[in-house]
Amino acid sequence: MDHPRSIVLLGDSITHQGRYLRYLAEHFALNAPERGVRLWNAGVGGDRTDLCLARLARDVDAHRSEAILVLLGMNDCMSDAVRDAFEANFAALAERLKSANSQSTFLWATPTPYDSEVAASAGDGPHPERAAALRRYAAFIREWHEREGGMLVDFHAPMVAFNRAAQKTNPSFSLCGPDRVHPQEPGGYFMARVFLRDTGFLPWREPESVAVLEAEMAKWRSSHDTPACREAARRAESEAEERTLHMIRWQLEVLQHRDADDFGALEALERSFEGRHGEFEDRLRRYLREWPRP
Repeated sequence: MDHPRSIVLLGDSITHQGRYLRYLAEHFALNAPERGVRLWNAGVGGDRTDLCLARLARDVDAHRSEAILVLLGMNDCMSDAVRDAFEANFAALAERLKSANSQSTFLWATPTPYDSEVAASAGDGPHPERAAALRRYAAFIREWHEREGGMLVDFHAPMVAFNRAAQKTNPSFSLCGPDRVHPQEPGGYFMARVFLRDTGFLPWREPESVAVLEAEMAKWRSSHDTPACREAARRAESEAEERTLHMIRWQLEVLQHRDADDFGALEALERSFEGRHGEFEDRLRRYLREWPRP
């Protein structure tokens, strides 16, 4: 696949938080500056295959992008109501996307794993049923790619394999972050390298250990420490913050119609930003202060 001029990344909080997008932005800034590759963060925390249909016109179709990544499933596996409906919901979502985006190359991504095996976690428990559901979703998406075409970005299998190998010597290590779900570092870097490899942008072999992976990350940081890369990373982080602002605005619109107890929870959310600095915090606090209380 040639470097596209634009990629929409449709997903949930794993995309919303922007970890792997930062590395993608740096890669394109360094290796394809003449293309001016635009990454559109279309992640929304908590989203599922059955819920995101309502926002496709705004978050995907409007960009007329050359490529669209679809990375969903984590929240589907956490819901008893829809866990077993993923395959049907994904098919409906994919057909809707294809009908409105015939100009796009589709990048079908297997979901990142729920790490039920890590020894220590801040999450809410091992939940092997979630891990099992995501394995099933990943198998389905591989079959979907074989049948429907497009490109496959297989996050699931290499992340599971790396976690298991690393946990033999460090049972508390996980690419999936301390909550078993959200890749931090080195998970974001690992995801970006899988994406770049599976789309043909940059060859890569999974490292044999955490130490080798961390050494790779250090080399990446050094080679991508340029003004263009720093600006690309800053823009990716800023857009992740914008996504958070949009999500909170939607939550506020829902809370406006509920009782005062919900606004107590909202005020607790506002307090949770104490100690954070920067333009985003200032904007968010101002927005929360100005929102009408009942």
